[in-house]
Amino acid sequence: MKTVRFAPLIVLAACALPPPVPVAARLSHQALKVEMSDGSACRAVLQGAAPWAGELPDCGLHYVVQPSVAGNPLRLAFDAIIAALQAGNLVAPMADISLVDGAGKTRAFASPVALDN
Repeated sequence: MKTVRFAPLIVLAACALPPPVPVAARLSHQALKVEMSDGSACRAVLQGAAPWAGELPDCGLHYVVQPSVAGNPLRLAFDAIIAALQAGNLVAPMADISLVDGAGKTRAFASPVALDN
């Protein structure tokens, strides 16, 4: 019976939780995976050539993936070697990822994930 007494408080507490926000974005040649602050994840299948844009309805986000043209010269040389070996799908593409929520707030991520110094 004590649980019933606290039920309205539990419902109010659940309503007060902020909506989840993107905390990470991972990119492959086939898909974009977005991890949310509540532990959930959304995935978009990427088709055709970059740049890619679309919706992640499960997360309420719009995404834009724009390939990076400027970058580390060593990475560019590495990409050229990988492409010559026809193994391009083994390495995450270099790109800037923008995620826009329903309120219009944009969060930016980079692919591949930068290493901390």
